[in-house]
Amino acid sequence: YIAPHRRGLPRDSYQDEVRLPVQVAPFAMDRREVPVGDFRAFIRATGFRGVTLPKRGARGVEKLPVTGVTLAQAMAYCAWRGARLPTAHEWEFAARGTEGRRWVWGSAEPDGRKANFCDKRCAKAWANPDHDDGHAGLAPVGSYPAGATPDGLLDMAGNAREWTSTLIPDGRCLVKGGGHDNAIDDLLPADVRANQWDRGIPDIGFRCAAALP
Repeated sequence: YIAPHRRGLPRDSYQDEVRLPVQVAPFAMDRREVPVGDFRAFIRATGFRGVTLPKRGARGVEKLPVTGVTLAQAMAYCAWRGARLPTAHEWEFAARGTEGRRWVWGSAEPDGRKANFCDKRCAKAWANPDHDDGHAGLAPVGSYPAGATPDGLLDMAGNAREWTSTLIPDGRCLVKGGGHDNAIDDLLPADVRANQWDRGIPDIGFRCAAALP
């Protein structure tokens, strides 16, 4: 999709993936992105301030992934649960497995059954009219079981991008996983972006992880 905007540059001129060996210690990760309802429970229990959640009452809103939170706010939620944010290496390892899968579910290309991305319902210039995932915006967490990893992790591709705990030298934080308004290429688990850690972005959510003995 990006070639027309880059004057026909070859794929390897803008491909994100660079292979490198990585070793991670044993860890556990949430099967799903943290939903609005769970973050609301955190606010009720702790009196946490500074996050504006969608109003209650709209159908399915409590099951949408919570987005618009800063890195610190996401970390505070995970700490409340006795957990933490995953590092970028942990996130990608969970998404790709020891075999280094190209897509989180395997080798098959994404479609509207596997992930929520910029399809025929999306107004972006890179929308793919060949697919329909059923949602113009965010979908309730876990809506695409066909796109789960072999270990059962859901929405590792599409729906909401996700914070990691990995900061880079310029002070930004690495973000993994494509979102509902991103193109198919952005669903590659190797894809990585960086955002200001103190800004809540409407399409960035998170999930928690924890070290294992």
